[in-house]
Amino acid sequence: MLHNVPYDWARRSERNPGFGMSDGSRNRLASLWKDTTEDKYVRIYSLRLWSARKTSEDITIMKHYIDDEVIVDEVLAALVKRGDVAALPLLASRLADNHNHYWWGLCDSVWDEKLFESLSKQLANKSNISKWGDAPDSVYAVYRILCSMPADQCEAVVLRHWDHLRFCPILIQVAFYVGTAKLIEAAKNAMSETPCPEKMLDHLPMTYGIRHDGRPGPTEWRQIQVLEPYLAHMKPSDIHDLWEHSNERGWIEERKRLLDPRLGSEPPRSFWSAERFRQRLDAIVTGDNKHFLHYDIPDYLKTGVTWGEIRDVAIEWALKTRGFNVLCVICFMYERHASRGDWSRFMNQYGTITEAERAITENAKYAIERRSAS
Repeated sequence: MLHNVPYDWARRSERNPGFGMSDGSRNRLASLWKDTTEDKYVRIYSLRLWSARKTSEDITIMKHYIDDEVIVDEVLAALVKRGDVAALPLLASRLADNHNHYWWGLCDSVWDEKLFESLSKQLANKSNISKWGDAPDSVYAVYRILCSMPADQCEAVVLRHWDHLRFCPILIQVAFYVGTAKLIEAAKNAMSETPCPEKMLDHLPMTYGIRHDGRPGPTEWRQIQVLEPYLAHMKPSDIHDLWEHSNERGWIEERKRLLDPRLGSEPPRSFWSAERFRQRLDAIVTGDNKHFLHYDIPDYLKTGVTWGEIRDVAIEWALKTRGFNVLCVICFMYERHASRGDWSRFMNQYGTITEAERAITENAKYAIERRSAS
């Protein structure tokens, strides 16, 4: 449990920069890890938690403790995460160790050409790579740095050892992600040779950095476009992740052409169709779960569906279904998304309402007017 606390704090600070650890808490932690008379593990965990929040003074402070044998590894890790190139010589010594996976996982924060030969040595290891689908830890340790380092350097180091790396699924995925002409050609050749293409693309969204803290995922449509010949070999859940990421990036038309036809019989919850939305409304009004629409409608809008399309299906459904609970659902939707004109048109179409219904519609009208006035 304690092991995860620094990670949770770091993630919280990255997602909400204004919601980091207070100065008071951080100063107390600093007094603990700086105290050489304190227990070893108190110092280590105090430093880990202290370093979860980053400030401009951190590197200057920690450099004074780089020779402290008790916390040297924690200090080095914190310096590397802050991009301190002065830490490279000590980092290189850690990378030379056989148990170096942790250190390679930090290198995307401080990549330098000086580490190129160390990376090449890591990839040159052929042990545990003898057949299609082999994925040794030595390769998994470096895939993130391969995805984030300059593309020409990635191409050079991967192709240097491609004769055995082509058997590794994650390296084929890295080649598609980085996307230089030579890497794509090498990956395509490997895909044409392998007897298990589905295995070579398994968990591709993880390699691509989709839904992973600290990684942007694909930043250009071509990184997904290049997968077109192989989508039939991918799991539906992995295609769903590509679909969601395309929505977040705004690649709506490209996604409709390439990914929508391959979503299968169980598309993502936010996949829009009028019939699916009517079924969703039926389920919501029956279960009194209108608050789900607080998430559903924004998710629909991200996929390129317009509010007008959503509104028209909702009106058709409401006029056909009718009732107090139906109006509750409509009011909930309209309060958050409709214009004053939308509301007037709906009420004119809906017609006569009961006194109980009048109360909720008056509240909705007021909420719409207040929102549109701001």
